[in-house]
Amino acid sequence: MDLLDRTLSRLEEILVSVLLVSATLLTFTQVVTRYGLGTTLSWGEELIINMLIWAGLIGSSLALRMGIHIGVDIFVKKFPPRVAKALTLLALTLGLGFCVTLAVLSVRFVIFLMSSGQTSIGLDIPMWIPYLCLPIAFLLMTWRYLQIIGRCWRDEPLFQGDISVEEIR
Repeated sequence: MDLLDRTLSRLEEILVSVLLVSATLLTFTQVVTRYGLGTTLSWGEELIINMLIWAGLIGSSLALRMGIHIGVDIFVKKFPPRVAKALTLLALTLGLGFCVTLAVLSVRFVIFLMSSGQTSIGLDIPMWIPYLCLPIAFLLMTWRYLQIIGRCWRDEPLFQGDISVEEIR
């Protein structure tokens, strides 16, 4: 299980980094060709948008793992430890339910797109390929919520990563 977690974590980090760097380079190329040559890559804008969406959604899973999602825990800290733990577990379970629901719905949506034969205008690729980021991201977030719920249940620190929560605050 630890190997799976390390592999997924590393893949998230690499994928988000590659997508953001690629989108930046392609944006720069688009600007140079537009103002320098008077033309642009016809598929460039669509690809940039898709790369940023993929990076944002996969980055959500990465942020969840590291505990850097925006959260309001000042209310929870006002309660005794047992109540605070119960409220935290409730909030985490609601987040898990949200991600599971969106994972299931997005899988169904991608299957629908696969059967529809729709293609994108700029890239001329099947539409299900750009939308594949939805089930991937929500399945990753589901996995992260399950990990965090398990740590909360065992009274372990909720988040892990290269950045500690104290460094962020």
